[in-house]
Amino acid sequence: MKTLFGLLLCFATYQASAQAFSFQDTTTTLVKTTDQSPAHWYLEIFNDVSIDTTLRWKAVFDPSMPAQWVITFDDQNNFYNPVNDGDSADFTLYANPSFPQKLIIGAILNNTAGTASVYFDIYDPADPSYVQTIEYRFIISMGSGTWGTEELSEEEKWFTQSGRSFSFSDEYNSNEVVVYELNGSRVFSQSIESNTLEIPETIGTGVYFITMKSEHTFYSTRVIL
Repeated sequence: MKTLFGLLLCFATYQASAQAFSFQDTTTTLVKTTDQSPAHWYLEIFNDVSIDTTLRWKAVFDPSMPAQWVITFDDQNNFYNPVNDGDSADFTLYANPSFPQKLIIGAILNNTAGTASVYFDIYDPADPSYVQTIEYRFIISMGSGTWGTEELSEEEKWFTQSGRSFSFSDEYNSNEVVVYELNGSRVFSQSIESNTLEIPETIGTGVYFITMKSEHTFYSTRVIL
């Protein structure tokens, strides 16, 4: 009986101290121009214990963060605008959401270029011994105030465009490209094959966002079809 009690106690202790959450990716990089404000993207957080769990986030800003940028954050419990260096809040990590829960950052750029990171420490306030730090890195260049790939310098272009045909460098082969309308509606997606992509005629003419994630880097550029 004592042995059984000891095993149950050890199991309970393990359960209490078990890591409650995890990330597949802990960093993402947004490469954009000032014309693409607000810049936003997300990291997914996963529940590892299958019960609703209270977690806490705390923001830490890179000292090089331009003062003109306004940072927002959505933990899918609440939307915070603005978020300042050192701010924190509790949120619920849901046990069985229909889709993976996302921690969504936004940056209102106010026509200011810069390179900086925003970090969030994620932890259980009841057991702060385990802290996972996630990073959103912004690489923002000046835009031209016009739409299209002319927003980017030659060094920053990640594709070339001729009408509805797009060509990519070898490093992006097999990555998925997604096309969005300006209202955020997803209208087309396809993996890059042979470093080329053709947007079908069924997608009407107009201004769109073409986006791609390559490893931990997120690219997004406005294009005209």
